[in-house]
Amino acid sequence: MVPSQRRMADLNIFCHALIHLLDPFERVEADDGYVGEAPRRVQCPASFTERIENEEMQARVRNRQETVNK
Repeated sequence: MVPSQRRMADLNIFCHALIHLLDPFERVEADDGYVGEAPRRVQCPASFTERIENEEMQARVRNRQETVNK
C-alpha cells in the first residue's frame, strides 16, 4: 500500500461512494454489518424485510461475494 493511501472499511466505501452509483430503488445484498442501511438500500439477513423464502438464495449470493473478496 502506498503510504498516502488510507484504508477504508467496506461499509465506509459503500456509504461514501458506491451507494451513489445505485439506481433509484436499486438495492444490494450484504451481510449484517450493513443492517443500519437496510431496508432503504441494503438487504441483510437481520433486516425486518427479509423474506424466509429468499433466505437460501441470499446466503448463496453472500457466500459467492465472500469467495471473491478472499
